[in-house]
Amino acid sequence: GPGPAPLRKDARAAFKKEVQRKAFHAAGLSYLLAYHLIGWPHIAPAMAVWVALSAAAEVLRLKASWTKPLFEKAFGKILREKETRRFSGFFYTALGQAVPMTLFGSNPKLVAAAVLALVLGDAVSPLVGLRFGWGR
Repeated sequence: GPGPAPLRKDARAAFKKEVQRKAFHAAGLSYLLAYHLIGWPHIAPAMAVWVALSAAAEVLRLKASWTKPLFEKAFGKILREKETRRFSGFFYTALGQAVPMTLFGSNPKLVAAAVLALVLGDAVSPLVGLRFGWGR
């Protein structure tokens, strides 16, 4: 039988943006690699520094007009509209991975489960939201 209908031009652009976002989300697995390379207990201070740097980058992006072209060039294609006015998922991903590494870092299986849940859940949640929507 016939395949799926071709995507409209605007749908193709939205799909391309979402694929780029998902590739960036998959990069979240690098946190798990860092955890294994740095090891417990050194990962906790390393992640604290990373979260602080992430927050500083977000503040610069939002408050310092001279940084806007830099961030726009690097990440403008994957930012959601709401992220142009508030911290992006980049910061929350760093924070969300720092917490289990700090609290449960001595348990590699638990850390791996937490990181995978965050990365995979973050990647899939927009698809679920698009399918089922928000609210009741």
